[in-house]
Amino acid sequence: AQVQQYAPYDWIFIDGGHFYEEVADDWHNYKVMCSEGGVVVFHDILPPSRTWPIIQVQWLWKEIKREGQRTQEVISDPEAEWGGIGIVYR
Repeated sequence: AQVQQYAPYDWIFIDGGHFYEEVADDWHNYKVMCSEGGVVVFHDILPPSRTWPIIQVQWLWKEIKREGQRTQEVISDPEAEWGGIGIVYR
């Protein structure tokens, strides 16, 4: 669609829906628009918590890591109830 006409992008930030299906759709739709050497960044990769029980981004994040993608996690507080940044290097 419209967003594809400007691709490839060097940096893509995914922080929309937090249900598995929503974030998986974003990943599959946008990763192909990322340039070689670019990054796709996810927000909210920490596990669901009492405060945020519906966050399912971690499910996809685990799949991406199992696929052998080069990744990095930025978690300032491992005890936090939400957050975390996941970076996928393309």
